[in-house]
Amino acid sequence: NSNDDDARIAFGKNKVTGWISEFLNPLSGQRGPVAAPIPFPVPALYRVRHADGVIIRSGVELSTSQIGFAPKGTVLAIVGRAYSDHPREQCIERLRLAGGGGWISASLNRPPPGDEDLVEFIGIDGSYDPNHPE
Repeated sequence: NSNDDDARIAFGKNKVTGWISEFLNPLSGQRGPVAAPIPFPVPALYRVRHADGVIIRSGVELSTSQIGFAPKGTVLAIVGRAYSDHPREQCIERLRLAGGGGWISASLNRPPPGDEDLVEFIGIDGSYDPNHPE
């Protein structure tokens, strides 16, 4: 139907905001992912703003091993974002470092108002060359 095609095209032009489930509800009798995060097309640059710096871990979860540390003022290239599965009641926003460099938390893992930002967005990596991503 021509009207259905028009509706699909119009929908593709609109910005959709809101929340979706990441996985199908197992109570529905079906299992599996609904959506998966995609990497950023160009690294985003974030500056460490917290006085104590940030811990770099090998994976998204806070239980993964510490592989590094970035002190205050360090500029980090970020290529992805995800949320931890644990603690379940407080999914923690995590940022993936470029070059397989690990993961950092975007903010302290404390209840508000103590949940202050650890990093601040400062721009896009203008030196990024998609033909030589490393």
